[in-house]
Formats: sequence, C-alpha cells, structure tokens
Amino acid sequence: MSSSINHFLDASLLGLAKVAQISVRHIAHTWVYFVLGIVVGSLISIYVPKKSLARAFNHSGYLSIILASILGVLSPVGSYAVIPIFGTMLANGFPLAPIMAFLTASPLMSPYVLITTWGILGPQMALVRLATAVILAVICGSMIKFFSGKGKLNEWAAVNPALLDPSNSKDFWSLAGKKLDPENKSKAAAKMMWGITKFSGKYFILSIILGSVLEAFLPHGLVGGLLGAQNRFSILWGATLGIPIYICGGATVPFILSLMEQGMDRGSALAFFIVGPATRVSPMVTLLALVRKKPFALYLGLCFVGGILFGYLYRLF
Repeated sequence: MSSSINHFLDASLLGLAKVAQISVRHIAHTWVYFVLGIVVGSLISIYVPKKSLARAFNHSGYLSIILASILGVLSPVGSYAVIPIFGTMLANGFPLAPIMAFLTASPLMSPYVLITTWGILGPQMALVRLATAVILAVICGSMIKFFSGKGKLNEWAAVNPALLDPSNSKDFWSLAGKKLDPENKSKAAAKMMWGITKFSGKYFILSIILGSVLEAFLPHGLVGGLLGAQNRFSILWGATLGIPIYICGGATVPFILSLMEQGMDRGSALAFFIVGPATRVSPMVTLLALVRKKPFALYLGLCFVGGILFGYLYRLF
C-alpha cells in the first residue's frame, strides 16, 4: 500500500514539475506580446480619431454599416456601457443596422486582441481574425437593413424605457463622445491599460496553466485527432469548445497556442476565436437588453455558422 502511495506521489510531483516547466516556457514566449498588446492596443483605442466613424450611426446605408463595424473594432467602450447609449438612440428612431454591426464587431476584435494575437500566433491569424470580425459585422448589419426594408423589423428594436438617457443629445457622438475621445487621453489610456491588466492578467496565467496541463497529461495525438485537419468535424468541435472556454480577449490566445502545438488546426482555432467571444455573457446580455429575440437569434446564428464556414475557408487557403 505504502509503495503504491509513494508511486502516486512521485508521479504527481513529476506531472506538476512538467506543468510548471511548460508554463514557464509559454510565459517566457508570450508575456512580451501580452504587455505590448495592452499598451499599444490601449493607445490605439484612445488616440485614433473616431468622430467621423461615429457619424455612421446617423445613417442607414451600407457605408454606415461598414464604418460602424470598423468603429466596433476600435472602440474602447465596454459592452454594458453602450446599453443606455444605443437604447436612447433606438428609442429616438436611429437605424438598427449600424448599431447591430457595431455590436457584432466589438466582442470579436479590439486593438489589444489584434496585437496579442499577432505576437503569439503570427500576423496571418491576427489579420484573418480582424477581417472575419469586420465581415461578419457588415453581414449582420446588412441583413438587418434588408429585413428592415422588407418591413420585418417594425417591433424588433423596441427598447426598455428604463434605458433612455434624459439628455437632450441623442446621436452617438454626443452620447458616447467623452468615452471615445476623452479630454485627458494619457489618463484614459493609463486607466484602460490598468483595467485590461487587472481583468485579463489572471486569465492570461490561467489559460497558460490550463494549456500546460493538457499538454502534460493528455495522450499524444488526442488534440490533433479531435481538432486537427484530418478530422472533418474538427472545426465544429473548435467552435463548440469556444462557448464554455473563451473567457476574455487576448488572455485566451496562449491556450490556443498550446492546442495548436499539440495538433489543433488553424481553421478550428479561427472558429474558436469567432464563436467564443460572440457567445460570452456580456455581449449577449447587451443585445438582449437592446433588441428583441429575433435580432439576437440572427446575431447568434450568424456568428456560429460564420465561425464554422470561415474556419473551413481558412483551412483551405
């Protein structure tokens, strides 16, 4: 009995040592890009001019949808913070299409996520993530515009009166301009850096440890068998994995790095990166607070199906 216990303890210690060794290796490789993503991403979010993009919400054309999608990628405004802003705008007759485009792009990509992905997984994955975020946002906004033109959206954008802003200013820039273009930009950038570090830092370490545990204890070839290119359903599994696992922005990138080193296909990784953030609690709560179930279902279905389709396309090319 005692020999069995000793054997178990020895195996456990060896496993923990291996996890620690792998974790240190991943931290050494990724921490610079995590910090760089926070610093440069925050500076881009705060300092890039956005007033001309914000005018997109005053119109309902396709150019407005594209501009709103780009603003969604650049905006430092959090998911919950836009609820009263967009609630007021919808209640005052502003078009839903560019708002939906913004709300689709915002959780999928940000400057911080772009730079962190670029540094850890390479420029190709980063640019593909950026492109798919904008494309899905434009498609979502365009579909809303199409159905609106057909008279299908008469009650889709009904707003909770409690969300209305008492301000006389009803356009997006007057409601959100102070957040998008703060007077003290250096202070706002520092605050944003600290906020991302405080929130994402613990998940960054957690994702590295989780990936290291899988690398240390999973049988060789298991990840590749489930999520690799040879499995025709791997992209579906990658998309599905993103729903419970994706926690926040760039903090999840080291976890996917670990899976890709174990055989995960790049198409499966992209599907994870699309479906995961789209199904986080905060963007879903924001949408449900602003619009009815049909636009929400459209957003959810588009991101899930789009994630899988773009995953297969990325695998091919």
